[in-house]
Amino acid sequence: MKSRSAISQVLRGGGLALLFSTILSFSALAQGDIDQLTAKSFYFGPKGGINLSNIANDSGPAGLARIGYSGGGFAYYRIIPLVAASVEVQYLQLGSNRHFGISYIDAGEDAGSNILTHNIDIPVLANVYAPVVGNFQPKLLVGPAFTFNLYSENISYQYLNIGPTVFPAVTRENRSSEFNLFETALLVGVGADIPLANLLITADLRYRQGFTNVTDIVNSSSAISEDNNIFRAWQLTVGVGF
Repeated sequence: MKSRSAISQVLRGGGLALLFSTILSFSALAQGDIDQLTAKSFYFGPKGGINLSNIANDSGPAGLARIGYSGGGFAYYRIIPLVAASVEVQYLQLGSNRHFGISYIDAGEDAGSNILTHNIDIPVLANVYAPVVGNFQPKLLVGPAFTFNLYSENISYQYLNIGPTVFPAVTRENRSSEFNLFETALLVGVGADIPLANLLITADLRYRQGFTNVTDIVNSSSAISEDNNIFRAWQLTVGVGF
């Protein structure tokens, strides 16, 4: 009985030692990744995301939020351990959804429309870090974005009667002449950097507040009729740095 008890104690002691050594190994690995994150000062790579945007003016939002996408690349330089600068070049969709639901519209009537702009967006951001939490480092983002409008369109929806069947119809109209070619905005957000081997995984949620009127009222016809139109958006982005 005593021998069994002694063996049991040895096994329990060995199990605790194994567990303790495993925890130390993972801690060392995580600390090594964090050390690598702060030791390497420059990363670059692809970045993309999804956003909800809307056009707002003096009268309030000009419709419902519209889903858009972004994709491109970023470059990142850590100036000091808790501060880094990043620059992105992204294809970015912004717009406003004025589609009120086709299922509630009679055949032949206008069911609403989407304003969609296709842009090249260049955010220049300061990344201000908090202390490391686990194996990732939280951060705050702030900085301007410079946006160049490539193409703008109005996407209209209708119901059409074709024989006994009713079909939804989509019409796309070029509205580039109604939108200005350049826009500025302020980006503010939160995110985190996660080291993974030799890579940097970066993710953030940011709010975009436009500063510049995006519509050319002189040429505007019917897409947007109010003055002082700006884009507002929530953006979720993820990037991989090499």
